[in-house]
Amino acid sequence: MLRRIALFVLLLGPAAAWGVDLGILHWKAAAGQAAFAEIELRDSARGDAAALRASIASREAYGVAGLTYHAGLANARLNLQTAGNRQVLRIDNLPQNVRPLDLLVVVSNRLSLSLAEYRVIPQNGPQEIAPSPAGTLQVAPARAAAGAKAETPPTTTSQPAGDDALAAARQAVQAWALAWSRRDADAYIAAYTADYPGEHAKLARQDWIEQRRTRILARKNISVELADLRLERDGEAIVATFEQRYRSDGPSDRARKRMLLVPADSRWLIKRETTVN
Repeated sequence: MLRRIALFVLLLGPAAAWGVDLGILHWKAAAGQAAFAEIELRDSARGDAAALRASIASREAYGVAGLTYHAGLANARLNLQTAGNRQVLRIDNLPQNVRPLDLLVVVSNRLSLSLAEYRVIPQNGPQEIAPSPAGTLQVAPARAAAGAKAETPPTTTSQPAGDDALAAARQAVQAWALAWSRRDADAYIAAYTADYPGEHAKLARQDWIEQRRTRILARKNISVELADLRLERDGEAIVATFEQRYRSDGPSDRARKRMLLVPADSRWLIKRETTVN
C-alpha cells in the first residue's frame, strides 16, 4: 500500500513559509547494474537548497509506521542534485533482492519536515511510484493554538479557576494534549519554548522536532487524556502535574507527568517536561 504520510510546514513569525514536497519515485535498474532511485522534489526551497537534509528514516520510525526496516538501508546514500530548475533526491546503495522494499524518506530544512512512504518491488527496468494524493497540510502554530481553545480533551482537575494565570496555564496544558490527540504536530511543538528540550538534553532541538513529528504523523489515531491536573506557582513559572493517559493504534500507556510552564508573549509554554513516580 502506497501512503503519503504528511507534510507540515512550521511557520516562524511573519516570514513566508515554504516546504519540500516529495513527488514521484523513479526506480532505475538494469541487468548487471546496481539499482538506484530518484525522487522528484516539487515546490522545493528556492535559493536555500544547501539547507536541505535527506535521510532514510530510523529503524524506530519504521516500527512506528508499521513498515519493514531492512538492515541494508543503513548503507543507503542520499544526495540532492540540481539540474536547471529541477531538483531530485538520488538514493544509491539500496538493498538488492528485497521484495518488497519499503522506503520511508525524510527531507527537512530549517522550516519544514517532509516524510513519504514508497513500496518498491525491485525488478529490472524502470518503475514510477507516486505517493498517494493526500496533499499538503500547513498549520500556523498561533492559529492552531487559538483554535484549540474551542475544545478541551477529557480532563479532571483539582485546581480552582480563581487565579487567571493558573487558569491560562491549565488551558495551555489542555491545548497541548488536544493538539497531540489531533496529530497536529506543529501546534504540539509550538506548545514548547523555542529552546526546548535544552542544551543538556540527549537530542538537539531540530532532532527532537523531527523525532516528535515522525512519531505523531506515523500514528493513525491518538487520544491523550489528562487526569488529576494540579497547578501551583513556582516564582514566575507554573508547575503542572497530572496523570497522562495515552492511547493510539499502536502503543498505549499511562504515566504521571510534571511540566514547568513559563510566560512568553502572553502565552504559557512548556519549558521542562518529566515523568515522575
